[in-house]
Amino acid sequence: MQRSDDGRARSPFPLARFVGKMTRKARNDGLATREPMNRNRTPRRAVPSGGLKIDFLDSNYVRQLRLIDAKAEHCAKAVVDYLRAIADRTTWGERAEVMPEDFDDFVSRLQRAWEQQRDKIAIERADDDEGARGRLLFGACSVLDIRLAGLDVPTHFVPGSYHALAEDLVVGWHPQFEDLLKWCKERDGAKEPDPTMARGAE
Repeated sequence: MQRSDDGRARSPFPLARFVGKMTRKARNDGLATREPMNRNRTPRRAVPSGGLKIDFLDSNYVRQLRLIDAKAEHCAKAVVDYLRAIADRTTWGERAEVMPEDFDDFVSRLQRAWEQQRDKIAIERADDDEGARGRLLFGACSVLDIRLAGLDVPTHFVPGSYHALAEDLVVGWHPQFEDLLKWCKERDGAKEPDPTMARGAE
């Protein structure tokens, strides 16, 4: 495991390009977990008493939820799960409780499970609209029981990790999430992804 100039272990999580910045914000808001990882509960200090002070409305993972018409409370919960998962990954990495290859394996299993659920829903719910299929996919992935290094993780960790992957567009909920988010960013001043854009382009 690599160490910084001050001797502290660096987080091994492969999606590290956003971890440093977001973890500092998470810690400032009291979101970081300071307990060993083999827990299946959220630490008491995980949610700041004053509420979240960070605006994630324009984040990819929140936009992805909007694409499938997720409820506002689901979007709010996504932000909390996302921050908790980032803080947990960083803390466990700094403590060397989880090795880099364990994080890599965990991410690979998340992706495989997403692909399996996506393909299953596409076949079984082919007559449903794309938003409904996306909500089913998000719901199915959020409750998957995937262990990290053979250990149980807090209940927020799997959905929070999926939001991290959704932020990097590694996974998505709407069947056309990549095109929709790309078009949204290309539109000058666009604030909301519009699922009808993809249908109009066909």
